[in-house]
This record gives sequence, structure tokens and C-alpha cells, in this order.
Amino acid sequence: MSNSCLGSANSLATNTELMKTNVCHSIRHICDGTTPSTIFLSDAILGISGIFTVTNSSSSCTMNLSVIDANGTIAYSIPPQSSVAITADTLTSITYTCTGADPTAFCTGSFEASLYYCVDC
Repeated sequence: MSNSCLGSANSLATNTELMKTNVCHSIRHICDGTTPSTIFLSDAILGISGIFTVTNSSSSCTMNLSVIDANGTIAYSIPPQSSVAITADTLTSITYTCTGADPTAFCTGSFEASLYYCVDC
């Protein structure tokens, strides 16, 4: 079976289709620096790729993001009142912790993604 999908501009492989999905949800997590939370987990759908943005709208907490994809594990630090856009190839998971001066405070923000993957028809 080919790794390219019909509609992916790489191939006109038969019996496959490029599926696209948009995901958006809010983030709210304690700023204790130790408790991890999962934003995204590919689970049974393999080969998910695309671009996503994580926005930190907190006033005093920093988000520490860990992205696992085909390139390995990459860490990002997102300061308060900022965001980061990331392109991922064969995305596995996105997890994060929040750190700040007050460990009882919460970091807030959002996750927005435009993702695609191939399926057999």
C-alpha cells in the first residue's frame, strides 16, 4: 500500500483518501509545574500530520509543551500572553505542564489544529 493518498497532490493512489479535520478546544490547567495534561493523542489513527497553534492567554503562567512526531520529541515554552504555531509530521501526542509563581493558579488558553491523515476506502 502506498503512503500517499488520493487528494494529497503526491500521488493518485487508488483506494485511499485524504481526510481533513479541524480541532479546537480550550485549555485550563493548574500552574504547579508537575501535573501533565494531554492536548492531543493520535491513538488508533496513524499518520496524522498538519499544523496547530497553542495560545497561552494566562497573565502569569508559562506553558511547557512537549510534541512527539516523526522528528522525535520537541519541547516548546510558551510565555504568558503569547502563542506558537507548529507543523507536525506523523503526530503522536501533545502534552504540557504549566508553571508560575502561584502553584494554585491556572493557565488558560486554546488549541487549534488543522490536521489530515490517509484512510483506506
